[in-house]
Amino acid sequence: MLDDLNIVGTSWRQDQTINLQQYLLEEQGLHNKLEDFKIRHGLSGIAYLSTCNRIEIIYSSTQYTEHKDLRPFIFELLTGNKPAPGEARKKLRAWHSEGACEHIFLVTSGLDSAALGETEITGQVKKCKDLFLRNNLIGQRLDLLFEQALKVSANVREATGISRGKTSLSEISIIHIKNHYDTHKEPIALVGMSDVIKRVAKSLHEINIPFFFINRTVNNIKQISNKYNTKYISLEKFLYSPDNFSCLFSSTSSDNYIFDKSFLEKFTINGSQPSDKLFIDMSLTYDVDPKACDILGINRIGLDQINNEAKENHNSRLNESAIAREIIDKALLDFPEVYAERIYAPVFSILQDRYLYTAQEGLKKLMKKELKGIGNKEKDAIKVWCTSLAKRFAHIPSVGIRGLIHKGPEGSLDAFLEGVDEDFAKELKSVLNLQLEQDDKVIK
Repeated sequence: MLDDLNIVGTSWRQDQTINLQQYLLEEQGLHNKLEDFKIRHGLSGIAYLSTCNRIEIIYSSTQYTEHKDLRPFIFELLTGNKPAPGEARKKLRAWHSEGACEHIFLVTSGLDSAALGETEITGQVKKCKDLFLRNNLIGQRLDLLFEQALKVSANVREATGISRGKTSLSEISIIHIKNHYDTHKEPIALVGMSDVIKRVAKSLHEINIPFFFINRTVNNIKQISNKYNTKYISLEKFLYSPDNFSCLFSSTSSDNYIFDKSFLEKFTINGSQPSDKLFIDMSLTYDVDPKACDILGINRIGLDQINNEAKENHNSRLNESAIAREIIDKALLDFPEVYAERIYAPVFSILQDRYLYTAQEGLKKLMKKELKGIGNKEKDAIKVWCTSLAKRFAHIPSVGIRGLIHKGPEGSLDAFLEGVDEDFAKELKSVLNLQLEQDDKVIK
C-alpha cells in the first residue's frame, strides 16, 4: 500500500556536521535539478529537505521507476560526483514504505533531532512541503505524507511536554548570547537572513537585548530592520569598519569564510581583549575561521558545539518521548487507511454513484407501472428509502475493496475488477487510471 514512499539522506546520527556540506544543493537551479531527476527516474513526487542536521530526498516512485534503490543516483544528484562501488549505500541511509512514513513522522515531531522535541524542524518540514508543492514537484502521495506528518507533530506537541523549554538550536544559542551580554553590554550583530536569524532576532527582541542586521544585500533586510526598529549595515561596510558589538551570530550559505583572520585580528589590537567578543557560527560551511579564532584567542562557538549541547539535553526529554512514540505508532497503524481513502476516493465515489443510479432507474420503472397510482408524498418517501438502501448496499463492496487494498495480496484489486460487470469494471478502471495519471505526471 505504501511501497511507493521513499526517503534517502544523511543526518547528525550518521555523520559529523562538517560532512553534510558535501550534500548541500544550491538554491539556484534547485527546481530544475529536482524536476529533471523526477522525470528521469519516473517519480510521481520529489522534495529536498535541508536543515542544520540533515539532508534528505523524499520521493514517491511509480511503475516507471526502473531502480528500486536510488541511492547511487541521489548521491550523484547531491554531490555532483558518481559514487565509488558501495559508497552511496555506505554514506546514505534509505527508508522505504512504512519505514519512510515512520521516519518522516519522527523527524517532523522532533524525535529524531539532536535536540529532542525541537520545534524548528516542524517549520522546516512545512516550508519544504509548501515550497515543492507550489513548484508542482510533490504530487498527491507526498502531499498526503507531509500532511499526516505535520498532523502527527501537532498531536505530539499538544499531548506531551516534549517541546517545552530550551530545546531548539536557536534557543540554545540565545542562552550563550544572553550569558555573554550580561557582562558585555553592546548590541548583537546578526549576519544573514536565514530562518534561524529571524528566530534569534525575535527572541532577542522579546528579552530586550539590542541587535542589528548585517547582509550582503541591504534591500533584503530593510523590512525586518523596520519591524524591530533597528539599524542594518551592508556586509562590505561592516567588514571594512565593524560597528561595536558584543556577540556576532552568523548563519549564511557562503562557501568561504566571511570573517577570516585579517578581520578577526582587528579585535586583538589597540588594547582590545579577544574575550570581549563572542562569535557564534551556525553555518555548515563555517562563516568564521575556526583556526584563526584558536590562534588569536577569540571565543567561537560553532554548530558542532551547539549540536553537542542539544544532545546533552536529549536525555532529559526521554520520558516525554515515550508518550510521543505511542502517538506516532498509532498514526502509523492508521495511515494506510487514510492513504487508501485519499488515493482511492474516486473509486468509492463511483461505486456509490453506480448503486444510486441503479436504484433510481429501477424506481423510475416502478413509478410508471406497479406504483403508478400512488401519491406524491408516498413517492417521495419511497425515493428517500431507495436512496438510503442504495448507499447501504454500496457500503458492503466499499468495505470489501478497502480490505483488499489494506490487507489483500498484490493484485487483489485487479482480481475484484475482473469479477464485476464488464461495463462497470471499465468505469472503475478508467477512474483509477485517471487518478494515476493526475498523480504521477510521469514522462516516460
